[in-house]
Amino acid sequence: NLPRGSKLRTAIRAPEGQRLFIADLSNIEARMLAWLAKEADLLDAFAQGKDIYCEFASQIYGRTITKEDKLERYVGKTAILGLGYGMGHVKFQDTLKSGSPSVDVSDSTAAQIVTQYRSTYPNIPMLWSRAKDLLFDMLNQRTTAYGPLSIEKSRVVLPNEMSLSYPELQYIGGEFLYSTSKGKIRTYGPRLVENIIQALARIVITEQILEIQKMPQCNVVMQVHDEIIAIGSEAGENDTMEEILNIMCTAPSWCKDLPLDAEGGISQIYDK
Repeated sequence: NLPRGSKLRTAIRAPEGQRLFIADLSNIEARMLAWLAKEADLLDAFAQGKDIYCEFASQIYGRTITKEDKLERYVGKTAILGLGYGMGHVKFQDTLKSGSPSVDVSDSTAAQIVTQYRSTYPNIPMLWSRAKDLLFDMLNQRTTAYGPLSIEKSRVVLPNEMSLSYPELQYIGGEFLYSTSKGKIRTYGPRLVENIIQALARIVITEQILEIQKMPQCNVVMQVHDEIIAIGSEAGENDTMEEILNIMCTAPSWCKDLPLDAEGGISQIYDK
């Protein structure tokens, strides 16, 4: 995974006279979730360039949290990135404790934060319920549409015409089950939302990779999570970086109102 700070990164270097252009697509899953859920306040905050982690942490702690408040901001970040897919308070508590930094909160505090997230962004829990309806549509072979998605028998068709498939989908004992090579797998509304959001985010970044690859002055050489790494000449490097970031801040045609943001840097060594 080449985590930040890993010495493995320093082994990846651009040849003499060339540079690595390292660009990160900011908060793409959280942005996509807010967009699909039509969570207007969250979308507006992203569009205005606010630090969403600090914003929610400020609600949790009842005071203004900034990037200098690293521990508190981390709690806000964990909430924004984790609670959008239905995480309960016990798992949230464990996630905070096992994270870096490790944060130990009580059962009641964890439960309060989960409740606060769901009440602050009510359209997201509503999306989980809608996803359960979509599972029933797949099960009952009802062809429906939701945003850029088309729901068909046992699958969700994505904007790029690829699909998320749930073979032999069944509803047994109050649970949705589908078949895989490893046996039956359980799914439910929030998990379907997670599948869809990650698939849509992946489409965004792959379309951006294809656009960046069209640039004559650089070539995409790899991707690490939501980060695109290209290589190109040091001549005009600032213009190249600006063009890459412009591409990454432009939403696809199927989600034109999705507020995107990206940040990046230029380096001889992949150590950012």
